[in-house]
Amino acid sequence: MRIGQVLLGTLLLGIFMGTAFAATPTTDVESLADTIGLPAPGPVYVGDDEDIDDSSRLHNDLKKAALQTDSPRRANWAAGWLCAERNDFSCALRQWQAVAQSATQPPRWLPEAYALALWGLGRHEQAVAWYDTAVLGTPQLGNGRLLPKFYADASLYKAAGALFEQWSQRLAPLRKTVVSAVDIDGSGRVARVQVIDDQLDPVLARRIQQVIADWQFPRKEEQPSPSTLSTHVYTEVRGRPDGEQRMVFDVQFMDVGVRAVHQAAPRYPRTALKLRQEGISLVRVDLDADGNVVQARIDKPSGIPTLDQAALVAARRWRFAMDRIDGNPVASYAKLPFMFMIGGESGMPPFSHSRSATVNERSGAAF
Repeated sequence: MRIGQVLLGTLLLGIFMGTAFAATPTTDVESLADTIGLPAPGPVYVGDDEDIDDSSRLHNDLKKAALQTDSPRRANWAAGWLCAERNDFSCALRQWQAVAQSATQPPRWLPEAYALALWGLGRHEQAVAWYDTAVLGTPQLGNGRLLPKFYADASLYKAAGALFEQWSQRLAPLRKTVVSAVDIDGSGRVARVQVIDDQLDPVLARRIQQVIADWQFPRKEEQPSPSTLSTHVYTEVRGRPDGEQRMVFDVQFMDVGVRAVHQAAPRYPRTALKLRQEGISLVRVDLDADGNVVQARIDKPSGIPTLDQAALVAARRWRFAMDRIDGNPVASYAKLPFMFMIGGESGMPPFSHSRSATVNERSGAAF
């Protein structure tokens, strides 16, 4: 569908035009890019970075962060994104490399930043390799529908989209989010797995079950120790050719929690369409034990009140299959990012929860 539908999109913000961050000479950048080289194989760039993790990438927030002298690492990180907004990827690469060198362990955000800068510099082979590593630490980057959550700037969203397409065509031509019903005992171990997708190849479904069965999850605060939690695990399944006329499938953890059984897309407000306003409204919904929405409120506004209101109206119509403790359903909540964009292909928003697995790995299965 086209205009009039709620689509995955991006916030169109102004581009930083300041001169605080000078461009790096091309020769130095080529040398730096060569030094950075290719990422090490395996899930290695997953370290936490308290100064930077979950920091906003909105233009005005980046400008403020870049001026914070009391947090130099975060300031340089923000400066790199401001450089990237200007398409000055030489400057961005040097800023991010300086931050990386001061980190105690390779931070989770680094491969994505490197990938984008290298792509902007025309080093596409290197960029795709770094992007593949970025997906290990941030699996949401492997889902093209989620890119608007990461790239608020229009030019960066376009560059990231091109990078994603190149990565997906080469390394993940087959992609799907698979939901499984699981039982988790009081120690966090998986006692039962059932893939909720009758169209999957049975061999692949069994492989997904085997992978999830080896994971361990933290116990929910409201879960008594000797009890069983019944919930849903979300995995990204991506297939790529291995060069021997076979497909290798990667199974990666995405999220865990309630499952939407009825989704409602909001109407694109006429005034917003007329003004060509776009944005992302993040809505938090509180759920009763039956899976009904009892309260909906804006968790992160889009900046356009009419878009936020449309998202709230739609969110109240969602219904969920709830987590159960020893068979008894429990109240919970979910966060729904509604993305408004004029034109493009329509799609339903994914949603997120508050828990994560203690593992983050890529498990291959060849067919």
